[in-house]
Amino acid sequence: MATIDCSGFMTKAAALVALILLPAMLDGGFARAANTNSAVAALVMETTGVTKPPLVVHREVAPGTRIAIAPGARLSLLHYATCSIVTFSGGTVKVTEQGLEAAEANIESRKPGPCPHMHKISLAVPALSAGASSRVGWAISRNTPR
Repeated sequence: MATIDCSGFMTKAAALVALILLPAMLDGGFARAANTNSAVAALVMETTGVTKPPLVVHREVAPGTRIAIAPGARLSLLHYATCSIVTFSGGTVKVTEQGLEAAEANIESRKPGPCPHMHKISLAVPALSAGASSRVGWAISRNTPR
């Protein structure tokens, strides 16, 4: 009686399925991970002393975050929407989409900061009229929030 060995075929089939499905599964996972942290309002530029929650330089801060700054500690934040760097000493800061909220006594300085630029690329299709050929043009507009 003859037997047929299918183990080689099954191994190749499983490898092929893995090669096709794995990138799709990873891509979907990374897209979901990137979406969870998409709402940020500020960037930590400098920190000395103790903050609660603990912050480190170049960490982004989400809107709604309330930061307690210990006495003697300093914190500088770049707020994206206002394009300003605000330095605080002690007290509490609330990060919002509109700005940074704190008691004036705790604000050490305010200065203009680098402003993130948003570039919008759109496909502009002119309206067709009788006898006109259809053309597709690219429109690039620069939107700089201030």
